[in-house]
Amino acid sequence: MIVPRFKHSAVDRNQLKRRLKELIRLRVLPRVQGADLVVRISPPAYDASFAELAAEIDRAVRQLPRILERLREEAAATPHPDAAEPPPAPPDSPAAPAAPVDER
Repeated sequence: MIVPRFKHSAVDRNQLKRRLKELIRLRVLPRVQGADLVVRISPPAYDASFAELAAEIDRAVRQLPRILERLREEAAATPHPDAAEPPPAPPDSPAAPAAPVDER
């Protein structure tokens, strides 16, 4: 969770963080499994009531399945850059190419 100061006091910031932690515990964690989630706060969040913050969190959670699906599709369509070539074999393994021999 990222809660910038936006020229507010530490008391305001900590109160906002406590509210958001509770909302995330109650409304986000039960619905979102197996994903990392970053919540970044905008300046109007400091003036929002608990109910307004809850409505915004709920709106964001409803959008998550579509966002996650789009990310999965993009990941499946984009090959990993290291997938094209196999990793090099250790030098002392039988699969490693033999060192060149000087035949002079």
